[in-house]
Amino acid sequence: MDNEKIFELLTEIRDSNQQMLDEYRRVANEAVGLQKQALAEQKESVERQKLAVDTQLRHVRLYRIVLLVTLPVVVFMAWLLMRLFRYI
Repeated sequence: MDNEKIFELLTEIRDSNQQMLDEYRRVANEAVGLQKQALAEQKESVERQKLAVDTQLRHVRLYRIVLLVTLPVVVFMAWLLMRLFRYI
């Protein structure tokens, strides 16, 4: 009788360990899937940031060009106005 109880307990322990192992594998696989998804999202985010930085650089270059073109025009217009007011 003791041997039967011992055998039943050992069988129950084995089954419980197998269930825990199965659950561990399921959770581990789910965690790996989530990590892969997070990595993909991070890579996509980095690409978006690179695109945003490139866009900002293009805008800065355009701003510099506009500034370099308009500044001499404004200075010339101011000079013309000063000359005009001198004769009035």
